[in-house]
Amino acid sequence: IEIDISPIKRATSEFQIEHWFDSLFDKIDLTYQPQKRILKGKPDCLIGDVIIDFKYNLKKREIDQWASTKGSQYIQEYYKSQGKYPTLLIVISEKYILYYDKDLSLRKEREIDQISIISLIECLFEPKSVNSDQFAVLFGVNSPLYILAYSRLEKHFVENKGEKTVCFDQWKRHFRLAYHDDEVGKELFLRHSYLSTLLKLILYKEFMNPEEYSRDYFKDLENYFEKRGISLFHYDFFRWVINVQDFCDDYFEKVKLMDFEASDIFRTIYQEMIIAGVRHRLGEYYTPEILCKKMVEKSYRIGDRVLDSSCGSGTFLIEICKKIDTHFNLKHKEKPPKEWFDAINNIFGFDINPIAVLTTKANLILYFKSKEKYIEDISINVYLCNSIDPIEFASYADIELGDYYAFCVDLLEEERELRIPGDALAQDNIENFQILIDSLYRVWEVFDNFKDTWDAAKSS
Repeated sequence: IEIDISPIKRATSEFQIEHWFDSLFDKIDLTYQPQKRILKGKPDCLIGDVIIDFKYNLKKREIDQWASTKGSQYIQEYYKSQGKYPTLLIVISEKYILYYDKDLSLRKEREIDQISIISLIECLFEPKSVNSDQFAVLFGVNSPLYILAYSRLEKHFVENKGEKTVCFDQWKRHFRLAYHDDEVGKELFLRHSYLSTLLKLILYKEFMNPEEYSRDYFKDLENYFEKRGISLFHYDFFRWVINVQDFCDDYFEKVKLMDFEASDIFRTIYQEMIIAGVRHRLGEYYTPEILCKKMVEKSYRIGDRVLDSSCGSGTFLIEICKKIDTHFNLKHKEKPPKEWFDAINNIFGFDINPIAVLTTKANLILYFKSKEKYIEDISINVYLCNSIDPIEFASYADIELGDYYAFCVDLLEEERELRIPGDALAQDNIENFQILIDSLYRVWEVFDNFKDTWDAAKSS
């Protein structure tokens, strides 16, 4: 469309600015509600769940002051009338377009020109509160964004001889556990790289609250979560993507103005990232969300210890978290009671697929965003594990243990091997071994060293 911004530059009143944008919205068939039809405070217009107000001859400092007072009133009235918060409060003057989130933090500021107005139009046409299906439509394998992304990633991968890199070799070694050799190749690697980067950018946006993408700040995302006891990127074969010119910058711009539902947001796109024929040959079929919900409603009791032994994107675990939250009926930002933490920390997920482990962890962390203040007390118990055959009997013996079983444990800093004496799992000893493991589980967080933990477990 042709945009002549000279009338805005010549505007001498708020009405003239508003009239120009009303005409533009009519021209592009953008549905909006004009003033006096929405809230008692009479903001100038509402488009979807975005509140827009026009100002004239105000400095940015004065607009910020207006947003913290009158803008706050609009947001609270919207919440009372709609039962949810608006996605954005946008203030437009003859010089600037300013984007505020529901907490009145300034998310973006642009000077009025053709590019900033086109960006505004794109923003208003995009869905702001995004669920799993909408996210897949915007970023999934059939979307223009994915097609463009794949082309850019493939170009960089080929030009830099990606198949000879250490990260690609390590990725193939881990994924051969889940797929056949002929399926573990460039296409799957690039799909996983794309999904992993999207997950990181969304977590970066939600938890680190940057105004714009910063390579150095983005690289600190892993440390951000590790300081809070969460090993999110232990199996990260996809850091190379930050070297693709402007890739993270461009896609961060796409996600930073979106709100993501506290649900299994990555469910649909995760399924798309694994080629359907490959999934089905391997027996990977995903339980529909509605069936997960019904199974949890019928079978789960608050406080049960739960293991989803093939957790995929974490749909079952998210539904259990929802049931726990419904049971305790907590107010917004209210500190949960000890029983809530006990129930949440009794939820476990295993998967043989490293990208599934990453996706489930990201889904759970996003779900707990409203309880970010207490995230260090929440255990994200999701592990890379072959749940059908989780332990292997060693073909050699340890000097102290004799023949032993080996179990791979995903710790915060590294992967370690847990060795279980073969005799411990013999028929005569298995019951006592289970009792001991249960005792260790109940006391391990109480003590700072292994000796005290071991003594407490034996005495209990």
